Amino acid sequence: MQIIVDVVQRMLNAQAGRYVAVVRELPEEALNWRPGNEETNSVAQLVRHVTTVQEMLLDRALGESPAYDHAHSLRNDPATSAELLTLLEDAQGKKDEQLARLDPMDMSEMVDNGQVPRGYLIIHAARHGQEHLGHAELTKQLWEQRGA
Repeated sequence: MQIIVDVVQRMLNAQAGRYVAVVRELPEEALNWRPGNEETNSVAQLVRHVTTVQEMLLDRALGESPAYDHAHSLRNDPATSAELLTLLEDAQGKKDEQLARLDPMDMSEMVDNGQVPRGYLIIHAARHGQEHLGHAELTKQLWEQRGA
């Protein structure tokens, strides 16, 4: 396995485990709670967004043109723990399949209409997931402090 694919695989696996922990450790009400006004994100919204963008970025790295609706990935309608856990599990399976296909490819090849190297897009998928993982974990902490 190429080192870049291996590193991204490890990063995304670790992130997935931490997202699952946040979802499992919060009550249903907290998954849909926004720690501020209507401009802040719930854990449900963050999980939806990260799983959608991860698939889209890896598809772009594969040279595919995914249909992506940014507004849809940011929707903040209520979700249950079971729904979010299923999203995370499905995203893991899709990510494994995508990275297996990416592994033999040239990471320096320009993709996405010649705009970026393939390797950038898979690194960006890991970076993006990590950024929002921090948001989800902070939201969990803020929820827990409400009851203290």
